Amino acid sequence: IHTEFLKSGGQQAVNELFSLPEPPTGLVIADDLMSIGVVNMLEECNKRVPDDISIVSFNNVYLSEITRPPLTTVDIHIYELGVQAAKCLIAKVKDKSEPAKRIIVPFDIKYRSSTKENEAPTRNV
Repeated sequence: IHTEFLKSGGQQAVNELFSLPEPPTGLVIADDLMSIGVVNMLEECNKRVPDDISIVSFNNVYLSEITRPPLTTVDIHIYELGVQAAKCLIAKVKDKSEPAKRIIVPFDIKYRSSTKENEAPTRNV
């Protein structure tokens, strides 16, 4: 759902998601700080994390550990990502013929209390 990243847009998105015939059981949000806002919005709409919906986000900022509930987050090792980007940029500045590189920086998932396991979906056979 695409809305303005304002309180009213968040509330609109939550209302729209939970009015679907099959509302989502989880959300993946681009950033931990955005997730904190989403959790607050869900609370205002009487939705509980993780009982009503699970939340996963990215960056593993310190606040993600101390929010209520603590956020499950993907630690993308932002410092290492920056180091690698800087190395590539310096190499390109030194030698304009330096080819583009694809570098994979490892990540870790920090499992916390904003997610829960769901039962396997039932199948009509």
